[in-house]
Amino acid sequence: MKNSRKPDREEANNDGAQSIRRALDILDLLAAAGLDGMRLTEISRTTSLTPSTAHRILNVLVARDVVEQNQITRRYAVGEQIPMLALARPKRSTLLQAAEPYLRQAAENLGDTIYLTVRVGLDALCIARVFGSFPIQVVTIQIGARRPLGVSAAGVAMLASLPEREAHDIIERNKMRFERYNVQAEHVSRTVQAARKKGYFLRQKGLVQGTRALSVSVPSTAQTPLAALTIGAIDRRLTYQREPEVVEFLTSMTKRIRKTLQQRGQRSPTDGTR
Repeated sequence: MKNSRKPDREEANNDGAQSIRRALDILDLLAAAGLDGMRLTEISRTTSLTPSTAHRILNVLVARDVVEQNQITRRYAVGEQIPMLALARPKRSTLLQAAEPYLRQAAENLGDTIYLTVRVGLDALCIARVFGSFPIQVVTIQIGARRPLGVSAAGVAMLASLPEREAHDIIERNKMRFERYNVQAEHVSRTVQAARKKGYFLRQKGLVQGTRALSVSVPSTAQTPLAALTIGAIDRRLTYQREPEVVEFLTSMTKRIRKTLQQRGQRSPTDGTR
C-alpha cells in the first residue's frame, strides 16, 4: 500500500524556504554577471541546481520582472523590478555616509582613484568611487559592479581579514564562479594567506594592463558590513617605494571611518543597514 501521507506544515515551510534561498542565490549570480547576464547552463552549473529546477525558478522570476531574458541570446539578467524595489529605501547607507569625507580626503592626498567596496554575502560590491587629481585615473570598476569575493583586490583584502575557516568556506563556495573570471580557487587561497600576513593586499597587475591596486579592509560593525578601501593607479604611480606611504594613509582612513561609525552607533544604535 502506497504511503499517502501529506507533508505537514513544517515540511512545506522548509520547502518554501529552500525555494526562496535558491531564487536569491540565482539573483546574486545575475547581479554579479551584470548586463552580460548568464545562460541557463551556467546558472545551473554554478548553483549546483538541475537545469529543470533552475529553469522553473527563473520562469517565476521572469514573470515577476525580477529577472529578464534576452530573446536573442537567451541569457538571463537582473530585471527592471529590482531598481524599482530599491526606490522603497531612499536612505543612503550608514557606511557610505561615514566614509565619504575620507574617500575624498584619500583621493585628494594620494591623487589616484579611491574605491569603497562592501561585502554582500559571497560577493564584493563597489558602492563608491572618487577620482584624484593625477591626470591619468584608473577606472577599472564601476559603482554597482559585483564580483565574487577573491576576484578583486578589495575581495582579497576582505577575505584576509576574516577568520581562516570562514575565508576558506567562502572560497570553496565561490569555486565554480571563479571560472568566469579565469581565476583558480587555489590561487585565491594563496593570495589571501599572503595578504593576511601583510595586513593588506597589493595586486601587481590590475584588471587593466599597466595598472595596480592596493586594498585595506574596513572592519564590520553592528550596523555596517565588512568593507575595503582600494586605490587604483597606473603601475608607475603605485611602486614598491610608495607602497608603505599608501598603506599607512589608507589604514588611517579606515580607522577614522571606524571611529565615525562607532560614534554614530552610540547616538543611534538602530541606524544603518548591514
